[in-house]
Amino acid sequence: MEIAAGEGILSGFDGLLTFILVIIMMFVFIDWRLAALAVLPFPFMAVGFYKLSNRIHDQFGDSLDRFSALNDHTQQSITGIRMIKSMGRERIETAQFDDIAAHAASSTYNVQRSEAMFQPIIQLSLGAAMLIVLLTGGWLIHNDELTVGQLTSFTLYLSELIWPMYAFGWLMNILQRGSAAMTRLNQTLSLPDTITDAGTTLPYHHTIRVEQLTFHYPQAQRVAVHDVSFTLREHQVLGIAGATGSGKSTLLQLLMRYWEAENGMIRIGDVPLANIPLAELRAQYAYVPQDGFLFSTSILENIRMGRPDATDEDVYEAARLAAVHDDIARFPDAYNTLVGERGVTLSGGQRQRVSIARALISHAPVLILDDALSAVDVETEKQIIGHLKQRKEQTLIIVTHRLSAIEDADEILVMAHGDVMERGDHQQLLTADGWYSRMFAYQQMEQNLEAAS
Repeated sequence: MEIAAGEGILSGFDGLLTFILVIIMMFVFIDWRLAALAVLPFPFMAVGFYKLSNRIHDQFGDSLDRFSALNDHTQQSITGIRMIKSMGRERIETAQFDDIAAHAASSTYNVQRSEAMFQPIIQLSLGAAMLIVLLTGGWLIHNDELTVGQLTSFTLYLSELIWPMYAFGWLMNILQRGSAAMTRLNQTLSLPDTITDAGTTLPYHHTIRVEQLTFHYPQAQRVAVHDVSFTLREHQVLGIAGATGSGKSTLLQLLMRYWEAENGMIRIGDVPLANIPLAELRAQYAYVPQDGFLFSTSILENIRMGRPDATDEDVYEAARLAAVHDDIARFPDAYNTLVGERGVTLSGGQRQRVSIARALISHAPVLILDDALSAVDVETEKQIIGHLKQRKEQTLIIVTHRLSAIEDADEILVMAHGDVMERGDHQQLLTADGWYSRMFAYQQMEQNLEAAS
């Protein structure tokens, strides 16, 4: 697209200007009869250009698709190289790569073969024009209607049309390439937003109220969240626990309006989510998922992305709160250490804690940890939770399988199959002798056995 909009337009303008000037010289200053006969092959060349351009558009679009599949497979293989080696899938992955690469190479070859057809079309057209000029010019000279000098001048001018013809051919080629690339880009840009952004009201406080919330995913029969209600006041801590697939992460996505709830209402500061602009709504949350994503840059820049204007000292303080400062200090380059693709040079626990630091440095009033402490040990988890409780600057929502992380929460919701089966604080749930009590006892026993060993 860049070449089509830059060099392509420039060469097309240059070729068009040369073509017009040469045609004027041939028609006006030499012999209009020869000029009229000389341009007879050009319409046939134009038809050839048109058909060839359409073919290149389709073939280049297919080539882009093939190359995209090759890139995806390569990136996936490199990212999962440890799993591939551990499972002995090297030969299988190599065979799949060879097959995808062969299709990509074949598609690219088809494009190159079509592009190479421009030159024969130009040469045949100009050759036919030259033959017509020489035959007609010789006859005119024989009849004393044209001089040898005029015919020589005319053929020289005709040879000057070689560059405009090549320029037009190259322009048609790269315009079709750009058009194919733009078609792929438009497919992404034209995707409709599943969430309507029509809100105009800003919340004046950050109390979250959820009333009889129900939701199920499109084309899914089972309800993901059913009749959930709770109130989370500013600076309180809400813990959400439950087995895998109980609806915990879905509830968080509904709070951030990644999905629209079918029934019920969610309010922030007494304002329904639909009335809040999406950008403003998302700015209310600092979200840390279980597989926290890190960009391929330094640790310092990854943390600073939570607040671009943060000072280095702000970054260090956020890292201390996330209990990752000491780990970073032990690296040879400390905070300037490059984390690699998706943070591959860091351990799982370090990636999670850097993601938590990035969320802590932001000014978002609500911090959400979606099982974001699963890869750290119990002692580090307690240290982080202790730091978060002391801050009192953000409302905290903790989704976890490790119940020790939510012992001190103001309220705990226990979910199963989309429903809230238990609710209360830690002591109340222990007394109720339900899922929470049994799971907590099991995890405590497991921790004691690990400590004893």
